[in-house]
This record gives sequence, structure tokens and C-alpha cells, in this order.
Amino acid sequence: GLATRSTYDLTWPTLLDGLAGFVTVTEAELASAVRLMIEATHNLAEGAGAAGLAGLVALGDRLAGKTVAVILSGSNIDRPTLHAIFG
Repeated sequence: GLATRSTYDLTWPTLLDGLAGFVTVTEAELASAVRLMIEATHNLAEGAGAAGLAGLVALGDRLAGKTVAVILSGSNIDRPTLHAIFG
């Protein structure tokens, strides 16, 4: 899951070897990314599914002028959560 509090011995070394960096975002930034995804693309994503977009927004200044891609995955969001996001 996305909200892990610790790393795992099996996966952590592979992540460190293969990724250039990590971005952390808040729950509010995830909610904002869900709203942006719906408003801009008319696609529904759960918070974890919109995490890539939240990270992209957080890194906006560093990525300005560059070509980037964001993977949209997961639309497992219930009505009360969606209502709270748009509330």
C-alpha cells in the first residue's frame, strides 16, 4: 500500500538502486490530485491512483519545461470519500 510506515528488506535495496528519488505528499495534496484528475481529464482515480499526479504537481518547478508522464491507476474510491474530496 501507499501508506506504509516502514521499508521492507526484500524491496528497499531494489528501490534505492532503480529510482532517482522519492516524493512525499500530504493527504490534502492527494485529494487535490484526485480533483485535478477528474476536472482535467474526466478520469476517476483513488488517492493512491492519483499519487503520481500529486508528486508531479509537488515537483512542478523542477519539472517545468520537461516532458513527463504520469500513470493513472486505481479507481477504487467510494462515494463518501469522493464527496469529502469535493465537499
